[in-house]
Amino acid sequence: MRSGKTRRNLAYAALVTASIIILSYLALHFSSQPSSSPSNPPLQPSTAPLKAAIVDQLGIHSPNQSFTSTATNILAQAGYAVDYYEWHEVTVNFFRNLPSHDYALIVLRTHSAVVGAEPNYVCIFTSEPFNEARHHSEWTDGRLGKARYFTNETEYYFAITPRFIQYSMKGTFKNTTIIMMGCDGLTYTNMAEAFIGRGAESYISWDGPVSTSHTDTATSNLLKHLVTEEQTVPNAVAETIQEVGTDPIYVANLAFYSREQS
Repeated sequence: MRSGKTRRNLAYAALVTASIIILSYLALHFSSQPSSSPSNPPLQPSTAPLKAAIVDQLGIHSPNQSFTSTATNILAQAGYAVDYYEWHEVTVNFFRNLPSHDYALIVLRTHSAVVGAEPNYVCIFTSEPFNEARHHSEWTDGRLGKARYFTNETEYYFAITPRFIQYSMKGTFKNTTIIMMGCDGLTYTNMAEAFIGRGAESYISWDGPVSTSHTDTATSNLLKHLVTEEQTVPNAVAETIQEVGTDPIYVANLAFYSREQS
C-alpha cells in the first residue's frame, strides 16, 4: 500500500512539474512576441501599389504629350500604378464612377468655368456633347451643367457641378488628393467642399482663370513635391508657387482646400 501511494505521489509531482514547464514556456513565448498595442501595431502584409489617375479632358483642344509623359513618370517612379484617360473617355458616367477606382491621387486636366447664377460655383467639363434627352433628371436638378469652350462656339457639352459630386457619384474617395488643373477651381470653395464631402483628403486648384501652359508647368512641379519628395500639401503648394509664380496672363494663384478647412 505504501509503495503504491508513493508511486501516485511521484506521478502527481511529475504532472505538476510538467505543467509548470509548459506554462513557463508559454509565458516566455508570448512575452517574446511584438506587442499589438496602438503604439506598436503588428506588421501588415505588403499591399498593392498606390493608384493614380490622369484625366486628360483638356486634350480635346490642348493636348500636351510632354506633360502627360512627365506626370506619368513622376508618379510611376514614386511607386504609383497610373491610369491615363484620354479626352473622349471623359463622360458623365466616367465621373459618376470615378470614386469606385480607389485612386490615391487624381489629376483632372480639365476645362472648368464659373457658373454665374447665385450661388456661384465652378463646373468641370466633360467631353460628352450636350443632349437634353440624356441625363435629363440630373440636368433639370442642377447636377449637370451645359458648357461651351468659347462664346462664339455653338456646340455645348455636359459639365458636372458640385451637386453631381454630392448626389450622383457612386462610392467614396479613400482620402484621395484631387488636383483640378482647370480655371477657377478655387474661386469658390463649393467644388472643393463637394469632393471633401465625398471622401477626398485635399483639393488643389486655381483661384482664377489659368492658361494651359502655366497649369501644366505648375502641376508637374507640384507632383514632384507631393510624391517624389513626399511633402505635405501646404508645403508642396507653397514651393510650387515660389517656383512658377502666378499665371502671367490671368494672374491666378495655386491654392488648396483640405478636410481640416471643411
